[in-house]
Amino acid sequence: MNKYLSSILVLVILFNSVYIKTYAFAGQDVAVGEYIQLGKYNDQPILWRVINKQDVNNDGVEELMLFSDKILSLKPFDALGDNVDYDLDGVEDTYTVHRSDWGSNYWDRSSIKEWLNSPETSVSYTQAQVPDRDHVKNYTSAEGGQDEVIGENAYSTEKGFLAEGNFTSDERNIIKPVTHRTLIAEVDNNYTGKTVTGNSYLPDAVGDTPDMWAANFDDYYGINVQDKVFFLSIWELNEYVYSASTGLTHPISGDNYFLAYPTPQAVDKSEYPIGISDYHAYWLGTPFTQFDNSSVYAVYPDNGTLTNTHFEAPGAWRGYYGIRPAMFISSDVVLSGTGTNIDPYKITSYGVPQYPVGVTSNDRKYFRYFLGLDNNNNARVMLVAPANEDSTVKQIFNRNDILDPVTHKYKQGIYYIIDNKGIINVY
Repeated sequence: MNKYLSSILVLVILFNSVYIKTYAFAGQDVAVGEYIQLGKYNDQPILWRVINKQDVNNDGVEELMLFSDKILSLKPFDALGDNVDYDLDGVEDTYTVHRSDWGSNYWDRSSIKEWLNSPETSVSYTQAQVPDRDHVKNYTSAEGGQDEVIGENAYSTEKGFLAEGNFTSDERNIIKPVTHRTLIAEVDNNYTGKTVTGNSYLPDAVGDTPDMWAANFDDYYGINVQDKVFFLSIWELNEYVYSASTGLTHPISGDNYFLAYPTPQAVDKSEYPIGISDYHAYWLGTPFTQFDNSSVYAVYPDNGTLTNTHFEAPGAWRGYYGIRPAMFISSDVVLSGTGTNIDPYKITSYGVPQYPVGVTSNDRKYFRYFLGLDNNNNARVMLVAPANEDSTVKQIFNRNDILDPVTHKYKQGIYYIIDNKGIINVY
């Protein structure tokens, strides 16, 4: 029997006698479009989708940009009754009747930004009006009208989104602060205390779809802000979710992924009645900038369907609109699962994976890394390299203290299984 057939026989025996119960691999191998489970809200795990990979902190490693698969809650963007204290000196720097009556569309001092980024069990709201029942409203009709409901979907007594019970300390530590650009309303141009860039205000986009405003986003007046959790801008929604080049769709319906259903818990807890089987409206991070300082853009599915879904610009105090957050997380994690919406990746280890002896940081890009327990609870590692990286694989294990193995092809790659005794089996 030749060496190749012997190896295949050993492989068959190995996989019939040793059942790998779990497996994992480095977060850097996660692909755009795959799913990750991270954190909880309303005591239910949060399902996220990877919509982009980008090095946001200039460390040479791409972080994973996550977008909530569903609308987690219905909340106002900002509470009414205050204006904006840009320099936090306790004195409101602008006064407009719109903001005192309908809330502010200035993201950096909004109630929702403070809640989304707070790890506190009792959010202090030092930079925004407290979103209590006296300072949030909604119309009796989603389309608007004169009949108002006071106090709908207030959240002043709710713990912060990042608080313990929603996210563990390990989970919070892998969420990366990111500096991103947000547009500003005309009234904010001279008062933010931040560098304003751009040369015009975003024109009226009500009734439009994301692709109509994909270009020239940097030409509109805006500032850089830093957040851990945020809402997508019109530009990000198009670039990473809506556009044909991205091609993200819902796995079952095939509808564009910029549409979203609410979670059952969001439906149950909302004081505004909504349907669980209909797509629902949710906030974006882009303000309506011309002649207005309290309206914010939102994705609005007309009649809960894909047909005629477009942008609306409701008042910030409206409790009808959904929370569909985004964030960047570190890719220096070990994950288990297959990355589907049914079997999403779950984090099994935080920090850079410990690769076997002989595998250096420069070599990791050649591998898909698996870690699991066999039926005797022995730790096993499997490295899978593309077949065309033969020479690289041989170099990695060409060390005095490790036998230089002879590699053989098996299906699409070269497999190394290293058991808990440090023995390398090559197939």
